[in-house]
Amino acid sequence: MFHDPASAIRALDSGRGLALYAATENRQIPGRLEVADRPELAIG
Repeated sequence: MFHDPASAIRALDSGRGLALYAATENRQIPGRLEVADRPELAIG
């Protein structure tokens, strides 16, 4: 487990992918709430 650069790189790349997904997906939440007729949840 230790001294495994390939696994470390995979873990960092996975984390980067998750961060990118979260950043792009979170922008769509207010619009989705409005479509679901729950705009009050989008405030804040």
